[in-house]
Amino acid sequence: MLAPGSARNAQAAEVKFIKGDEKLRSLTGALKSARYNLTLPDDTSTKVIRRGTLRCQPKTGECSFLLLRPEDVTLGH
Repeated sequence: MLAPGSARNAQAAEVKFIKGDEKLRSLTGALKSARYNLTLPDDTSTKVIRRGTLRCQPKTGECSFLLLRPEDVTLGH
């Protein structure tokens, strides 16, 4: 869940692990502190619910998080 942070930039107010490798669950804190390229229209209590996919390279440990477009999210996935 993204909410307004400083200067109307979105920040993660809540991160929920849905499914996947349990080793990735420990990265929820990193997702909460990550920068998101989303500016909210004002500093009201707007909340944006988004789903994404976290992928990490086993050899390098490098991770990337991809926010899915709302129209690409289906129930049960």
